[in-house]
Amino acid sequence: MLVTLLLAGVIWAIFAHPFSGTGADLARVANNDNVRAIGQLLFTRYLFAFEATGLLLLVAAVGALVLGKRRRPPGPRPGGVGHEG
Repeated sequence: MLVTLLLAGVIWAIFAHPFSGTGADLARVANNDNVRAIGQLLFTRYLFAFEATGLLLLVAAVGALVLGKRRRPPGPRPGGVGHEG
């Protein structure tokens, strides 16, 4: 189900051209306040890409935690790592 929704979102992003339009000039958007201009662009024009990147980073972090907490069988590891002698 999740894969279907993700695939539908990617297809929509490719064919609907949500990012086509006039570009925004950073100096004009926030009166030379770069942080405000970047924030405004991220949460308006590039919202889908920003949210997709956040979701990807969240999945990567959870995956790293799962792999790091995985139980390994006891005994010496290949290559001599963990061997006490």
